[in-house]
Amino acid sequence: MARFLLRLFFLSLYAAALTAAEENPMIRQVIVGDGAVDNENEQMLSAEAHFSSFLRSYGKKYSGDEEHAYRFKVFKSNLRMARRHQKLDPTAVHGVTKFSDLTPAEFRRQYLGIRKTRRSLAKTIHDAPVLPTKDLPTDFDWRDHGAVTGVKDQCDASEPDACDSGCNGGLMTTAFEYLAKSGGLETEKDYPYTGTDRVAINAVFMQFYVGGVSCPYICSSNQDHGVLLVGYGSEGYAPIRLKNKPYWIIKNSWGQNWGDQGYYKICRGRNICGVESQVSTVTVATSVHPDQVLPP
Repeated sequence: MARFLLRLFFLSLYAAALTAAEENPMIRQVIVGDGAVDNENEQMLSAEAHFSSFLRSYGKKYSGDEEHAYRFKVFKSNLRMARRHQKLDPTAVHGVTKFSDLTPAEFRRQYLGIRKTRRSLAKTIHDAPVLPTKDLPTDFDWRDHGAVTGVKDQCDASEPDACDSGCNGGLMTTAFEYLAKSGGLETEKDYPYTGTDRVAINAVFMQFYVGGVSCPYICSSNQDHGVLLVGYGSEGYAPIRLKNKPYWIIKNSWGQNWGDQGYYKICRGRNICGVESQVSTVTVATSVHPDQVLPP
């Protein structure tokens, strides 16, 4: 009986993935099993069609035929990688993204990297207090309360200061240390690329993420990417747990044309991909500059 229920569970996950693939033809190459394409010629034609669609969708242009051929080779390899991710993370949808022409090494070099240093904030850093969790709402999203700015692209050259000492790796507490030394945080109007509460995560399953709740069977807790946690919720009945899958809502920095309009959902409560291992926040304090005169 247990084996039958487990088989039924995986069939339901596969059916959900197929439904998502029907809604977005660009990811069908990834979702459909190896038997969907019977011979090598058809497989090549299918990959070429997806690559052409990819180029149009993301406005990709290459320097010449040689680079075009190389990126197509990388794209085909990434289709296979995304298919493997789909099998390892069936509650999410993995497919063609704007990173599908980058090798894993290029992706890590351009978009990931947490630089951990030996410096500490011993004078200002402290463990967060343990707060009561009884009677919390079943879901909460800071976006509904106007506390989250729009999703930015960390590598968008048109975004002012988007890569202000951050795109080649960094550490959240280092940013907080800078704020403490500089005397505070500018407003979004004065400095339009800011962030506060951060978590670190292993981003191995994010390169080809399209949507759904990411809950991979296995994922390293070695974090290599900093993101913003903005809420939590649950969705999609999980037969093994006999309840909906709980998840964190993650705001990323790769633009709105990635993931779920720039956001990522990942399983909550199991420290998947190390998301619950390194959480950083700040305590708001009010200070007065010596030259500032307070109103009576």
